Amino acid sequence: LDDSEEHIGTLRTFYRLNPTLRDSFGLVAEEQRTGATALLLPTGQQLTTERGMEGISESTLAPPNMTSLERGETRLTLDGASYLVRQASVTGTAEPGTLAQLGWRILELEPLETILAPVGRQIRLTILLALAIAGAVAASAFAGGQILTRPILTLNEVVTRFATGELSVRAPIEQEDEIGELATSFNSMAETLADREMHLEEARATAEHANHAKSSFLAGMSHELRTPLNSIIGYAEIMIMGLNGPLSDEMKEDVEAIHSSGKHLLSLINDVLDLAKVEAGRMKLQYEEVNVPTLLKKIHDNNVSLVRKKPVEFKIEASEELPKLPGDPIRLTQILNNLVSNAIKHTEEGSVCLRARQEGEWMALSVEDTGVGISQENIGAIFDEFSQVDRSSERRAEGTGLGLPITLRLIKLHGGTIDVQSTLDVGSTFTVRLPLHPPSEVPGTEASNEKAPTTSSASAR
Repeated sequence: LDDSEEHIGTLRTFYRLNPTLRDSFGLVAEEQRTGATALLLPTGQQLTTERGMEGISESTLAPPNMTSLERGETRLTLDGASYLVRQASVTGTAEPGTLAQLGWRILELEPLETILAPVGRQIRLTILLALAIAGAVAASAFAGGQILTRPILTLNEVVTRFATGELSVRAPIEQEDEIGELATSFNSMAETLADREMHLEEARATAEHANHAKSSFLAGMSHELRTPLNSIIGYAEIMIMGLNGPLSDEMKEDVEAIHSSGKHLLSLINDVLDLAKVEAGRMKLQYEEVNVPTLLKKIHDNNVSLVRKKPVEFKIEASEELPKLPGDPIRLTQILNNLVSNAIKHTEEGSVCLRARQEGEWMALSVEDTGVGISQENIGAIFDEFSQVDRSSERRAEGTGLGLPITLRLIKLHGGTIDVQSTLDVGSTFTVRLPLHPPSEVPGTEASNEKAPTTSSASAR
């Protein structure tokens, strides 16, 4: 315009507003910025445009693309990317009016990924630091645990080895605390036990030597004892039979006493020798198939003379259909003879019954009497060696006290059991149960897996 305000021409110039707008409005430092700014006209048209702002208009700055955030900020979601939006009106003074009257707005978009990147780095750094601290704590705890538990584990290993018989092992004493005191106490106890074990071993060796000497003595003396005794018994029998001439009644009575005493002494010697054989493991069984009714009749014939002077009935009960019993016939006879002779000895009147019956895979042989019986407090001692239970106040115990102990051992050698039922002044029942299949210890035989039934009030096994 000239002085008369007439148009004389147009002057056009270009000015880059974006740097100025960023400097005046941008909240992110220039070196950290990755967003863009634009100047919007009231119509929504961009007066200035940066790369990345080409698609921004009033239509894109409305829901659902725009969502409000805290502190008056807004998030824009566009083409799958999220931006933090900051916008403000242009304010200031100018001629002929204010810029605010123009309705221009400054718009800045910053990618959320860029804004949150420092937070993510901080989170990752925090996690790494936490993991490092946790690892250090775990390593320290493990090392401390090793320091604390290693002595305990070492002591436990030593105790285990000692318990398995390694009596020479000792616990190392590496520290002066409760663990060290415990190791010291253990070592002291181990020394004491080792000394006792050594003394016990010496005592056991001495006892075994003495027992071996006893067995050797008895075995060696068996012939020396039996030979002259058998001669005495034989000559006595010859004299009783009158083969060397008749004897007066008084002389015959004396010879019969010699014969009876000799037989009794021979029985005692046999008991002692049998016990020595069993203890030394030298008792061998000669298994045969034994006819049970025949065995019981033999026992009856052997002992029937003992009841002739008593009001006692001696009977046997056995079915002819009973199966054969595997066993040593000599030892089975010895077992039943012991039980029957004891029953007759302690029965002054009434009856003695020798009975046989099959119980599954077992043969039950029982001796029942109506004698004086055995008290409950004494019933457990009748199988003790050299122990004699006085069943009657009027009778002195006779014999060596080896009959029932030997009987028990012979029954066990057969793989059987013996049970006792007894009531004082009423009577007793001794029941022997033997397997119908011989035990596995016997060559060429197999043991029965079935257990012997038990119904007795007292038993010895």
